[in-house]
Amino acid sequence: MLIQILLSFWILFVLWKVWERKRHEALPMWEAVSWTLFWMLAAAVVWVPESTSRIARWVGIGRGVDVVVYTSVAVLFYMVFRIIVRIEKIERDITVIVRKHALQDAKKQEEYGSSHKSNPPAP
Repeated sequence: MLIQILLSFWILFVLWKVWERKRHEALPMWEAVSWTLFWMLAAAVVWVPESTSRIARWVGIGRGVDVVVYTSVAVLFYMVFRIIVRIEKIERDITVIVRKHALQDAKKQEEYGSSHKSNPPAP
């Protein structure tokens, strides 16, 4: 019973953080709703733990905790994949920006150098 109470407080804290981020416009509405549904599902599992056993029997897995572990691992792998894809896109975008900036700098240097020819300093 104590673990259910502690986990419930944790879930409420996480939900509060989700909606704080939404309020500060750091999270789109669809993500806030998705996270809310996820954490509400987690709360249901905390308070009705035998539900995972029913799901396990339905999908042909031995124990309810195994369903939770398998699902968690699959979701985490998917999230890692999405993060890697985003990082690679950000790296490509940064490369394009830096390349463009470098070409603009080179062009400015070339224009400056051709319009300000100076005599080399005397030794």
